[in-house]
Amino acid sequence: MGTVIITGISRGIGLGLAARYLERGDLVVGIVRAVNDAVAALQRDNGARLIVATADVTDQHALDEAARSLRPRVTAADVLVCNAAINPQAAGRTAAVGDLSDDDLRASFEVNVVGVQRTIRAFHPLLAAAGGAKVAVISSGAGSIAATANGAMIPYCVSKAALNMLSRRLSFLLAGDGIQVFALSPGWVKTDMGGANAQLTVTVSSALIVQRIAEHRAEDAPFLNHTGAPLRW
Repeated sequence: MGTVIITGISRGIGLGLAARYLERGDLVVGIVRAVNDAVAALQRDNGARLIVATADVTDQHALDEAARSLRPRVTAADVLVCNAAINPQAAGRTAAVGDLSDDDLRASFEVNVVGVQRTIRAFHPLLAAAGGAKVAVISSGAGSIAATANGAMIPYCVSKAALNMLSRRLSFLLAGDGIQVFALSPGWVKTDMGGANAQLTVTVSSALIVQRIAEHRAEDAPFLNHTGAPLRW
């Protein structure tokens, strides 16, 4: 099988993706800010097939160190899933204009946009070495400008729209290295961020994401959902 790097595997979709790839027999490199009980259990169950590296996507030095720490065991990476993200506002809550937080917007861009750029920069040599690697950026339907219909979760939604542009521009920049870059919406998932009323379980969503990544070709839609349907920017 292949080697897969995933950011944010400590919970939610990231944890689900790590489990799905391990079930397939892949070598998984999980990037976390700190090892929690869920990650420790995944390590116990999978042994050497799961490498856990500690880094925050807001820290380029830490990401670079994480990439360097892989050298004895990893010479190339077939897939990078940029999953780590934050949503500072409660789902569905619309803030009054006067209550919009500049700090929430900055924090969302720092993690959801700049954090993805840092992550791709750190692991680019491993991706380039694979010859045909894929970078799947976990975006959201909430980042579609064409589909937006309310004023809720502004920091999150605006950052995901910016992330979509970043993924598109990087797709051209990295094509010469044989690296595909595309944005994936995981659907509305029952996680801490998605809430209990969401439509999909982590198990279902993560399995569909793994399938989408495996099937994606360079000529396919650059922004799509968990079913493979193209999404509007």
